[in-house]
Amino acid sequence: MAATQVDGMRRLVPFRRDAFDRFVYRATQFAIGEGTWDPFVGEAQRYLRILDGCLSEVPPLIPPDVAGVVSGILSRFRRKVPGEPLLEGHQEATGFHHVLGEELMFALGGDHGDGVSAAGTRTFSKMMSARIGDGFVHPVVGGHLWSDLPAAPPPGPAGGRHMTVLPQVGAFVARWRTTAADRPRCERLILDRAHARGWRMIDIPSDGDPSAGWYAYSPGEDQ
Repeated sequence: MAATQVDGMRRLVPFRRDAFDRFVYRATQFAIGEGTWDPFVGEAQRYLRILDGCLSEVPPLIPPDVAGVVSGILSRFRRKVPGEPLLEGHQEATGFHHVLGEELMFALGGDHGDGVSAAGTRTFSKMMSARIGDGFVHPVVGGHLWSDLPAAPPPGPAGGRHMTVLPQVGAFVARWRTTAADRPRCERLILDRAHARGWRMIDIPSDGDPSAGWYAYSPGEDQ
């Protein structure tokens, strides 16, 4: 599929939301077995530059509690200090960054007693499902990215619904590719899963005035 076709399948992503999602994506890379903690360090520095000190600002369509977790952890982020040893095999990350990155994964993904990789997979799953649910990526394009995590831990029941959904979405994507008649149904099913698992549900403010803004809520505990 051409890049222009893919671009035509999504809404324009608000800049701050895109930066938030990119930070979460890069932060999860070590946790899901795709690299080291270096991307977390580099992206944390980049995101802090974008925020320019406005850590309290909530990105569009991100629940305040989720944004608060990220801003709270980033408020403690620091660069490597002189003489501080790097983690083995890393070029930027120290033991401090490792601890901070794991704290972020468990805070966003939840600790089910199954380790940081599973927590990072849940974090990634929440971020991708929210992007799909908010219309920032086509359901099938996003569904492929959401479910194609070969280095992540197996999605066992103890991992929660943000992990057990991955093979379901992968099956919908595969069906979409092979059976043209089922494509609308597959897209709806992916959207249904995304809306149930993303970081947001949107409501008009209680006073009924849309100009007052929109509110984002977490869908609830991951059980």
